[in-house]
Amino acid sequence: MKPEETLKKINTMQDLCVQVEQDNQKIEEIASFLQEARTRHETLYRFYQEEWSELLYDENGDTKEAINTILKEHLKHIPQGHYSITNQDTLWDALNDHRLGLIDLLKTLVEMID
Repeated sequence: MKPEETLKKINTMQDLCVQVEQDNQKIEEIASFLQEARTRHETLYRFYQEEWSELLYDENGDTKEAINTILKEHLKHIPQGHYSITNQDTLWDALNDHRLGLIDLLKTLVEMID
């Protein structure tokens, strides 16, 4: 290989090494983010499993009378483009989409590990 070709190759690989080092930093940030996301997911899941129906429904499965006033105020808290967690589908979809996203991420990661 000619000296200029060698230099070009070494410089190209140096650039790639710097990019991989930057990628490694982003991977660390993603890992940290995923831990935070896990905590949020687990908290929401526990709420769904342990408290959600008890807050909204009486022992007969009917909506609690007192909840209607609370829900009027709650609706003001929901960001535009989102749905209330008082709708069971909203919670279920968020929790399930989280799981499916992690499965897709895991598939991607498995393919990347050599």
